[in-house]
Amino acid sequence: MKLMLDEGLLDREDVVEKFGGWLAYASNGDTHKYRQHVIRNFNQLFPIEENLSIKNRKKHFNFLRKLEESNLEFSTQKTLFMLSKGMSIKEIAMKRKIKESTIWKHLANLIEHKQILVSQVLPIKKIKIIFNKIYNKKDRLKLIKNRLKNLDISYDEIACVLASIKSKNKKVS
Repeated sequence: MKLMLDEGLLDREDVVEKFGGWLAYASNGDTHKYRQHVIRNFNQLFPIEENLSIKNRKKHFNFLRKLEESNLEFSTQKTLFMLSKGMSIKEIAMKRKIKESTIWKHLANLIEHKQILVSQVLPIKKIKIIFNKIYNKKDRLKLIKNRLKNLDISYDEIACVLASIKSKNKKVS
């Protein structure tokens, strides 16, 4: 593709489209580290030009979104894999021999990067209760916890709902 681009047979947008298809295919396997390596090589071989004209903005921004999502840590991806197998947070923590709070951080990260929905982690009723006490996406966890006056809701659960709000407002870099 590099040779075809240099000879003018392909433009960068076509290369990005083909590479995006390959990334989608490769994401079906356990290829996180390999995809990161290939993305680095891709960025070196096909740098973004200053006066780049984008023909299809939607495809371009989808590619950038996928690129950003692939930057999630491997440990977080492992948590996502185990969650998708139906394991609970406690089971994942025990199996991986890490703290439950670490799993919660992974979940908040996954929610913020739109890998999972907050409703996959928390019941809708809790989400609504927490959401109603968040006045600003920059609210601190302790402030929200004080507004809730409910000991049944943890800081981790609040962090997941906040991550959901951040993901909705997040723009692709």
